This record gives sequence, structure tokens and C-alpha cells, in this order.
Amino acid sequence: MNDFGEEQPIGARHYRAWVGPPEYYDRIGAIQFATLARMGLREHHKLLDVGCGSLRGGRLSIMYLRPGHYFGIEPTAWALEDGKRAHLGEELLAMKRPTFSNDADYTLTAFGETFDFILVHSVFAHAPAVQIRRCMQEARKVMGKQSVLLATYLESDEDHVGDEWVYPWVTEFRPETITQIVAEAGLKCVHLDLPHPFAQRWFAAVDPENDMDLAARAAGSEFTYESHLQDKLQHFGVPRRSYADYLREDLEKRTEDRTPR
Repeated sequence: MNDFGEEQPIGARHYRAWVGPPEYYDRIGAIQFATLARMGLREHHKLLDVGCGSLRGGRLSIMYLRPGHYFGIEPTAWALEDGKRAHLGEELLAMKRPTFSNDADYTLTAFGETFDFILVHSVFAHAPAVQIRRCMQEARKVMGKQSVLLATYLESDEDHVGDEWVYPWVTEFRPETITQIVAEAGLKCVHLDLPHPFAQRWFAAVDPENDMDLAARAAGSEFTYESHLQDKLQHFGVPRRSYADYLREDLEKRTEDRTPR
């Protein structure tokens, strides 16, 4: 398939135009994968991509993750099938072994898996509150203590009224409403300062006992040497510790050594 749909209007029956402006298809896909990597996605993790569409971002995650570690839900079956043909083909599908569902009711338990990361990109920008609530409640069932859900929505001073999916139009919500919906599902909501070309706002949802520094991850901490050393400690069963912890211990030891006996 070599028709990139540049002249198609948003929402047209074309695998690129169906999910947004065709001329932004590559950039939006890159933003999805870059955000996942920035927030800690590694190749051994299992990822659930809710509303994966025509694999605009999924194609990058599928290539990055180990075989069998990508899962996607997309109700619009023809868009997903066209995306699979355009981006993967039979050989890559056989090699990377992604798993898909066409469920339209946010049944995230359908795969029988617990996921390290869940991505819900540009879904809540078209969904009513009742669907966002259903998605978050389902997400809670497939998340562990260290799992991270990343999602986008459109921020407003007022909440959208209605119970229907409105694509290609949009829905908007107050940050407090998103936080409340996440809390109702038994999760903690953290709003993140991350870029998005269409001014969608990012938030993360995690287990309330999850103490990972999500703001630091958003700032790029996962790509530092300190993070590498923390990974090494964790490999040996030692809790992750910051460089500041070591400096503090060293300072305390030196102070004790100078204390008169």
C-alpha cells in the first residue's frame, strides 16, 4: 500500500485519515512511542494499546518490543487490518506476534494478561465520561503494582455532557474530573507536562502504592546513567536508590569519622 492519503479529510475511509490529519500521521505516531519510552517502556515489557487504530504508533512499539509483547484493541476492524497490511505484512506479523481485539466496550481483560504499560492515546478526546470511567475500571484489573497507564485528553473549564462517542468531533474535561474518575477506579492520577502537537494533555494512572517518580521520568530520567545503575541494583534484588542517597550516606559516614570519641 503506497497511498498515504495526504489529500483525504479527517475521518475519511483511509487508514491514515481515519485516525487524524494524514500529514501528521508520522509525527503523532512518533509522539506515542517517544512518550512511552520516556516514561520507562523497555523491550521486555508488555504493552496494551487501547484504540490502536491503524497502528499509527503501534507499528513502532511492535518493532521495539519482544515478540508477543504488544497487544492492541481497535473496534474499527477495517482500519486495523489496513494498518497491519501497510506497516507489517505477513512476515513481520509472524515474527513479532502482536495480539489484537476488536472489542468496542473497553474489555481490557480479554487478553488474560497483566500489562506493564497501557497507552490510551487520543481516545478520551472523543469519549464521554461514562466510557472513560469504564476504561479506567477495566485498566485497574490488568495493572500490577508497577504498571503505568498513559493517556491523553482535551482540557477545558467545563466537562463534556453526553454519553456517546463523538468522533471526529471532540470531548473536553476538567483536570479535576479526570483525577476523580481515575481515583474512583482505585488508581492514583498524575498530570504530566509532556508535549503534544494538538494540545492534548497527558496523565498517568498508577497503583496508589506505586512510588516511582513520574515527573522525573517525564523530564527524561530514564535515559540517565543513574537510571542505568538503578536497573543494575534492581537486577540483584536491591531497591532502586538515587545518587543523592549515596552522597548522603557518604557524607554521614565522613561526619561520623570526624566526631570526637
